[in-house]
Amino acid sequence: MLKSRLTALVGAAGIFLATLTTPLLAGEYISIGGGVSGGATVISVTGEEKMLQSGDINKATETGEAPLGSAYYELSFFDGWFEDRWGTSGFTIGYEHIWGEAKIKKLRENIMDVYGTGNTAVNVGNNYMEASFENLRTMYIETPGITPLGFYLRYGTSEMDIKTHEEMATGASYGDTSTDAETYGFGFKKAGGGFLIKTEFNYTDWDSVTLSSTHSGPGSTGGADQVSATPENVSAKFTIGYRF
Repeated sequence: MLKSRLTALVGAAGIFLATLTTPLLAGEYISIGGGVSGGATVISVTGEEKMLQSGDINKATETGEAPLGSAYYELSFFDGWFEDRWGTSGFTIGYEHIWGEAKIKKLRENIMDVYGTGNTAVNVGNNYMEASFENLRTMYIETPGITPLGFYLRYGTSEMDIKTHEEMATGASYGDTSTDAETYGFGFKKAGGGFLIKTEFNYTDWDSVTLSSTHSGPGSTGGADQVSATPENVSAKFTIGYRF
């Protein structure tokens, strides 16, 4: 999914750049750069759990926070024009890899699960579930920085991994997965002497994910519980980079 979105994104940029072939080949209006960033994110997950045996549906919303660190590289166009006027940079296409993780935890105590009939058909215990959201990757485009404040807009397509850890009274377990998203942001950037600094704010709307779990506890009759979740997150960060 991420690859198809990135193909569309780069393709759209390519149509625009096709009109600039002559100056780009002259090497006057294009720069390559990279840098690092630090910041923080808050992630919110709205989900529901459907139990196989009882058919019960439990719903909840949980939040988690995490520091973020990233590295990025990007291709910019017409930097000189915008730097001369406002001390900013031009049209940008880039890739960013963010390290760090946000965790969501949930403990439900004294859960009763019923398996068929008989003296061993009832199992009572605690259900602990934990999900970590990590390894976030984004391809993005940015508008030039305009006005002396260097205001710009940002759009990207993102992907992240979701890893789970659980200790279930039923003996069930869930697997890991990944999900895609669209990211929208804005910020302020200033450039000079080859250096570029940004202060940026983003909102990311992730696709829903569904995980299934096969029962393996006492008296298990097979089948799977299901957990569905829809994450979203907001983030703020400060970046510093250099352009060649």
